Amino acid sequence: MVALIAALFAGCAPAPTDNLAEPRRNLSDEDRDAIIRVAAGYVGAPYRYSGNGKSGFDCSGFIGRVFSEAVGLELPRATRELYRLSRSIHFAHALPGDLVFFSVKMNGRADHVAIYAGSGEFYHASKSKGVIISTFADDYYYRRFFGIRRLKPELLNRPVMRVQNNRR
Repeated sequence: MVALIAALFAGCAPAPTDNLAEPRRNLSDEDRDAIIRVAAGYVGAPYRYSGNGKSGFDCSGFIGRVFSEAVGLELPRATRELYRLSRSIHFAHALPGDLVFFSVKMNGRADHVAIYAGSGEFYHASKSKGVIISTFADDYYYRRFFGIRRLKPELLNRPVMRVQNNRR
């Protein structure tokens, strides 16, 4: 009798599917466009240490907010963790939405992060100017450039709900 009941309930279980969603391996062109659009929308927001929202941003807070709002990804909060969970790419292969790292203290460690916008430009939260777009033509950033990196696939597969832009 127990076997008969078990067989009946087993027949109610959903059939396994062969078309499970493939894990995201890279950001799509649409994702990258959304990241740049959201980053551009925050230009002019003030700098705030440990900030990631309404009252201002620090560099990694800005990155996290943009990726959450644009593509629904929850990223680590610290620059060193973003560096660790990304992989180095050659500058010639950089795409908008990749992460740019700097060693502002010039101590051999990444301590500032930005979003590559293309054409040698990047969005970031500057301590002195808030969220701005800068360029590698600026000697300050050129000398402190530490590398450009792309998020690792395992990080791309941790979606969360998108954060709404509360700045406006």
